[in-house]
Amino acid sequence: MKILAQLAFCLILASPAWGDWLPVFDEQKGFEIMGSAPQAGMLLVRNGETVFICDVRADVREPYVVLSDCKPVIGPDAAQNDVESNRSEVIFVEGLARMGTRLFYGMISETFQANNCQLDLEKQKDYFAQEIALRVSRWANYPDTFSDAAVNRIYGLAMKAVSLMSEQGIVAVNDNTLRLTKCD
Repeated sequence: MKILAQLAFCLILASPAWGDWLPVFDEQKGFEIMGSAPQAGMLLVRNGETVFICDVRADVREPYVVLSDCKPVIGPDAAQNDVESNRSEVIFVEGLARMGTRLFYGMISETFQANNCQLDLEKQKDYFAQEIALRVSRWANYPDTFSDAAVNRIYGLAMKAVSLMSEQGIVAVNDNTLRLTKCD
């Protein structure tokens, strides 16, 4: 029981919001049950090279046991490194948000200019998000690559700027196509 309590502590540190690098349970790899905590409704399961702690769905009755919400078990050092890495990224992105949307105007304009002054967000949303994140990273000399969560947050900030640029007549919006109105 003590080992499951230690594992639960590691799981708190390994929550999905923190680690894009964390392994994901892959049913195709098969699995081996290594231990159980029946009163907690949990199983310790090996899946490929990784050990997971999984909930057992209570709504499914015999003859099946169905796993759900499987979280990887990682060591305290890996969890602390992940927490520290994520914390600095979160602080950085929060700082960007506090700086205001005007910060993004130049980066957005440069991205548009590199694409014949327009972008189709239906087809190029991921490109736009990655490109803005890359430009932010270069602008700030940020030493690491951003997680998907940070890229999405930066994209959200950039889209607020695009909205303001649209209100100011700098960007024209037609369906999902955005166009820089004065293109050099």
